Amino acid sequence: MYSVILVSSAKHVTESFNSMELWENQNFNLNLVTNDLSEALQKAPDVLICPYNSSDISGCEIARKLFIEKSKTKVVLYGRKSYDSVKSAINSRAWGYLSMPLELEDFFSLFINLRQYLDKESRELMTEFDVNQLREEFFQKLLSGNINDELQIEKEFSMLNLPVSCKTDSCTIIRFTINNFTGYLNNKWKYGKDALYVAVNNFTVKNRPDIISLPVNTVKNYIYIAVLGLTEAEINSKYAEITKSIYDIMGIELSYIIQFKYNSVCDIFIQNDVKMLAENMSVITNDSLESENHLQLQNNDTVALAKKYIDKNFSKEICLDDVAEYVDLSSAYFSRLFKLQTGENFIDYLIKIRMEKGKLLLAETNLKTYQVGENVGYNNSKYFCKLFKNYTGYTPTEYRSKMKRAH
Repeated sequence: MYSVILVSSAKHVTESFNSMELWENQNFNLNLVTNDLSEALQKAPDVLICPYNSSDISGCEIARKLFIEKSKTKVVLYGRKSYDSVKSAINSRAWGYLSMPLELEDFFSLFINLRQYLDKESRELMTEFDVNQLREEFFQKLLSGNINDELQIEKEFSMLNLPVSCKTDSCTIIRFTINNFTGYLNNKWKYGKDALYVAVNNFTVKNRPDIISLPVNTVKNYIYIAVLGLTEAEINSKYAEITKSIYDIMGIELSYIIQFKYNSVCDIFIQNDVKMLAENMSVITNDSLESENHLQLQNNDTVALAKKYIDKNFSKEICLDDVAEYVDLSSAYFSRLFKLQTGENFIDYLIKIRMEKGKLLLAETNLKTYQVGENVGYNNSKYFCKLFKNYTGYTPTEYRSKMKRAH
């Protein structure tokens, strides 16, 4: 949900923009209406709506200033219907201009385009590591019960940066079987069960750009994946080739069946098949994890050990799989256990640890922003700044200045 602040002291303007009809299902939230521009700028919303010109505000100057500063805030100006006003708004690098009285068609057109731009910008800020982790977690979250409606499916899916739709492109669940799994593992493969799963996954999920697929779960000698946007004939053609390649290169006999077919990922939810799929593919659900039997298997010591590992290694490129392996659990089980016992997702906890350390480094050292980012595990300075702003409400530079003034 993108944050919006409206700057206005005029009743007819605030009433126009306060209408629920404008914001419903738009993925924008009107967080604040104020006549204090300084307050609005300090909160650094995703979108700032302010007057083109008034006695004390020049919206064009604000838009130009924020553009020069490379602020994440996008400025939308409003004012009287005038060619010169629109031209000035464009020249000032404002995102758009809305004529008053407000017309719904103009508003929706502007904010639909703005949402698409902000979504694209968010995806581009993600590192490949983040995207891969989100892809690996998506079906686990869906089938475990941590995604509760279609809108949340759309929101989560949009972050996966895939050229398909969760509403209109087909979704086919395939089950791969590693034939003679125990014999191959004991007699030919020297690197352990998890490494074998990874090797097969690389062939079936990651190494074919012509196939859009997501991991679902791995259990015993079965590997489940979801293939998006392909017909059954296309799937059979491509995976016959893949299974042959795996045998030729690694000597692994792999067979597969098409287990479930849906019109889309959202169709899984519409047909109320989430629990059925979770049971069929041995995905650990919130209900099963909370049961007494599961809680007896692992206790708080496991999560405490995981936290110590994170605290020691947060500056490295660690991920959920690394920590799960350290505490000797599957990634799926560890993810559910961590959430149940801490109330936080693993990735949220990792970000919190990194941001708190970043705050200390900004307050107590003279390291440059990119150096602080590197010290807390982010080689992409722009991405670190975005996360820091989301976490604290301040850019790293603003936070450092604030701490200096406080002392």
